[in-house]
Amino acid sequence: KLAGKGEEEERQKQQAENEQKGKANSKKGEKEKAEKKTAENVSVARVETRNPARQRQAARAARLGNAPNNELDDLQLVDLRPFGGNLEQPFAVSVSPEVPFVMDFHAHLSMSEVIGLLAGRWDGQTLAVERAFPCRALPTDDAHVNVELDPVSETTVREAVAAQEGWQVVGWYHSHPLFRPTPSVKDIENQNNYQSLFTQTQDAEGTVPFIASIVTPFDESLPSERSVFSYWLVRNARQRRKGGQGELGIPYSVDLSFDYSKWDQNEVKASMDQAVKAVTTSGLACDLLEPWRFSTTRKQKLHDSLNCLLEEIEQQQAGTVKDKDGLLADMLKTAVEAYTRK
Repeated sequence: KLAGKGEEEERQKQQAENEQKGKANSKKGEKEKAEKKTAENVSVARVETRNPARQRQAARAARLGNAPNNELDDLQLVDLRPFGGNLEQPFAVSVSPEVPFVMDFHAHLSMSEVIGLLAGRWDGQTLAVERAFPCRALPTDDAHVNVELDPVSETTVREAVAAQEGWQVVGWYHSHPLFRPTPSVKDIENQNNYQSLFTQTQDAEGTVPFIASIVTPFDESLPSERSVFSYWLVRNARQRRKGGQGELGIPYSVDLSFDYSKWDQNEVKASMDQAVKAVTTSGLACDLLEPWRFSTTRKQKLHDSLNCLLEEIEQQQAGTVKDKDGLLADMLKTAVEAYTRK
């Protein structure tokens, strides 16, 4: 009996200790969850503070065809519609891999929106986008959510394009540094204005051979280090938004193909220098040594994104890129130095 009593007391003691450990572990788990939630909230707050434009991404995207003109804000994002069914894409689009490469490099140089023009050829059926020309942006109070093209820079680029036989301005690009590459109402108005400015040819629906592109380099929700792009055009640009400065239209996503034979490394390096000059003279260069996401710096993000594009080019056409590692090293060095030169 005494032995049985001793065993019972030992069992009860062990049970009490286990319960005490369970309570301690439970409190520890709750504390860890609370700390994790606090860290997440701090991270979100940090992003929101640094990027007021997140409100653009959180806003419900409007369909221009369904929303009254006077209810659309300049910064309202508008979902791209796909071509299909009874509405076919009005022309084919071919893009040189130089174009996204230069746009991506340019976009990584600044936490403000950057801008440039696209040059190429139009043969009546296919729009060939062969080169991206970085331009200077005018300094504005809302440069993180809006960009204005410097007219002097625009004139310089247009003259350079005109000097190339058969070339013309066939599009424009800009960046959304911290949010998705979806056009805003203001972007759509700008696209309509550019179409009117650079192109005289259009069909009955108001479609012209002129496209827009948006690149997103630093969105913390990106699935990888690779930047994301959108290519689009506007149709039915006939109505003027109440209180707006330009006409509205419906933005459609453009299907395109890449011509990997169009890669000129000397042109790429020249465009790189042009991009650096554009951001430094605007005073908008960012510090690439600052963190982007977790332990990844903006510099590493730029390297990995450009490396993905170069590997894709090599996969499609081996031997096209000369000294890939050297090219990346030169670009990273130049990009980092841009901040000290601003």
